[in-house]
Amino acid sequence: MHFKKALRLSVTNFPLILKTIMVQLIIISLIVAIFAMSVSATFDTAVELLSELQLKEDFNVIVSDFAAYFSGDESFDSNKLNDDIFNVITKLRDALDRIQGMFISLSWAAVGLLFGIMVYRYLLAFTDIPAVSHLTEFMETANSRPYIWYFFKNLGKTLKFSLWQMISTLWMDALILFGVVGTYVFVLAPLRTAGIIISVVFLFFAYSARQTMFTFWLPQMIVNRQGVRESLKISFQKIAKVFWTVFWKIFLIISLSSIFTLLINYFTQDLTKLNWVSIVLSAIINLYSFLLIKCVGAVEYFELEEKPYFTKRIKIELTSETVK
Repeated sequence: MHFKKALRLSVTNFPLILKTIMVQLIIISLIVAIFAMSVSATFDTAVELLSELQLKEDFNVIVSDFAAYFSGDESFDSNKLNDDIFNVITKLRDALDRIQGMFISLSWAAVGLLFGIMVYRYLLAFTDIPAVSHLTEFMETANSRPYIWYFFKNLGKTLKFSLWQMISTLWMDALILFGVVGTYVFVLAPLRTAGIIISVVFLFFAYSARQTMFTFWLPQMIVNRQGVRESLKISFQKIAKVFWTVFWKIFLIISLSSIFTLLINYFTQDLTKLNWVSIVLSAIINLYSFLLIKCVGAVEYFELEEKPYFTKRIKIELTSETVK
């Protein structure tokens, strides 16, 4: 029942996705432009290296292999998938060895990459508070204000929240990613298809758990007008009461959005003149999953707090008696 309400809330506020896309595109464009101007020569060399290694094509092959498995394609070959994955790992090792010649040292290259990821994560979180502010105000009043109003009204708190969110979650995401990849390479690889499936399920499970931990942070902060650190502490106490209820919904959203993205890339891989189709559809699916996760968090928070809320717009008709 709660999930159905979250779905209705997300559909009603679907235009929020378009506004989020615009802001995130601006942020990503700024990051890429600044990075390219700062290290243009090295950036060009790195691009040439990646192009030479054909990593993009190799990743597309792996995506196609996964999509073939999920679509039930009879041409799926587990041995080929396993070989494709190890081929990419080998090429990445080769790339790291050659990158050492481009930078003063590999350690400085790693520092630069980490800094770039931190800046990206920090700026990308700028859309979180406006999105949840929009949703919670709609749930309380069945109405909402322009997106830009939420963005600038909460800009001060957004700057602080983005920093705390990056510090709180970046190390967890890195631990999950390296843990899953390391476990597959050193433990599960001999199992081939079964090992890949176990690794993917564990990745979805761990990332869903991380998402669930912080689900009530923004609703707690915005609805109760609390500070960043205070709301984080209280949100942990509240999510602990309904952790598994929220977790399975988020796990379902992340799993389905990932599978649909793979299938879209698989069925559009031959449309060489329409590559933008898979890019646009994948972006919409992933941003909708972002919105739906926010809606699940908001609905579950209001239910836990026993607050009344709206999930769709209502139309009020005034009669002559009402005006009098």
